[in-house]
Amino acid sequence: MTIRALAEGGAVRVVAVELTDAAIEAVGRHALAGDAVQLMSEAMCATALLAAHIKGEERIMLELQASKPRCSALVEVGADGQVRARMRPTTLLGMRDGVLQGIAAVIKSDAERELYRGTTEVATETLESALSKHLSVSSQVDAFVRIGFEAEAGQPTFVGGFLVERLPASDELPTIERDEFALRVAPPLQLEPVHSVLDQLREGRLLADSVQTLERAPFRWACRCSLEKVESTLASLGAAELQDMAHTDGQAEVICHFCNEAYIVDAPRLLELMEALDNV
Repeated sequence: MTIRALAEGGAVRVVAVELTDAAIEAVGRHALAGDAVQLMSEAMCATALLAAHIKGEERIMLELQASKPRCSALVEVGADGQVRARMRPTTLLGMRDGVLQGIAAVIKSDAERELYRGTTEVATETLESALSKHLSVSSQVDAFVRIGFEAEAGQPTFVGGFLVERLPASDELPTIERDEFALRVAPPLQLEPVHSVLDQLREGRLLADSVQTLERAPFRWACRCSLEKVESTLASLGAAELQDMAHTDGQAEVICHFCNEAYIVDAPRLLELMEALDNV
């Protein structure tokens, strides 16, 4: 679920996401354990917040490469609310309070090309802190992020977060000054439990004030892999490689690194793909 709303009479934009079910799906598909469950869940939430304003066929991808603890995460969210993710290693131990050290790359693309790439240092901090820093630098607005994670017996029970932005001065909307945003608006929201803020937004309010809800939309786990794409990739290897796989292995097996789905292309089909290349 994602909620987009305006607060403070339209001077502040709020985006909230809740994707517990998608996080549970990711944990199960990749058999995540230990701190990998929290890190994967938080990375998915961070990417969903970054994707709040994309549209059409646009996608946001977060590539996290951490040196402490040594791990990597890759999350992709589309404008249609589809999310997919992977985590390496699948078991991670020893992470303290969600603190990381490494590099996070944010990549925006559409169906044809990459549109934007930005890199942020994760300097012994949480993803929440790094994301707030990234937004302040990339969008040049006053903003902060909260990410909430709760779990029981190694399974996520709540994964959600929200992004609060002070909108630039406009002739059409009220304006709130930077100092007021920093001293009055931000502090109570930085202390409020994340799940409580999401509950309030569902009810059309934020703390003691009402908000103007602009949109509600679902989030769901969905991978863009398919047998057709797998066969296209295999065909790109060339006729000689297809023939070798057909005669040596009797099949080709391709496993999607996002969803762990295994695709088997048998020898007769490999030879059909080879013949199609010969006829081009």
